[in-house]
Amino acid sequence: MKTKLICLVGVCCALGATMTSAVEIHARCTAEYGGKTAHVNVRPTSDVFAMTTTDALSPFRISTQYLAERGKLKTYVYHDAKERYVLIHAAEYSLTQANCSQHSNNFGLHKIYSARMEKELFLQCVAVCD
Repeated sequence: MKTKLICLVGVCCALGATMTSAVEIHARCTAEYGGKTAHVNVRPTSDVFAMTTTDALSPFRISTQYLAERGKLKTYVYHDAKERYVLIHAAEYSLTQANCSQHSNNFGLHKIYSARMEKELFLQCVAVCD
């Protein structure tokens, strides 16, 4: 009985060490427009239809997605065109455990111009590797 208990404790300790050493990669995006700022935390998903979206900088809509299994971070910016949102910018980045730290500063600043609104929206995402 003692041998089985010791083995069970050893297995639990090994599983606990594996779980705590796993790094959860995600992204944080910041958008600025008209003196306002919006933040989006992009958590991993395996659902290709799941998006994290904010309308905080109306008339712009920002949608993001991190498909961890595929190693892809995607960002989309739309502007409100009366009855529908029109895509005006799309970007896709490689984000994996192997390259996460190189994107911890940022993926680059996007300056997105909407001719209809004659204004720019600034969008910048960073990788969070903790």
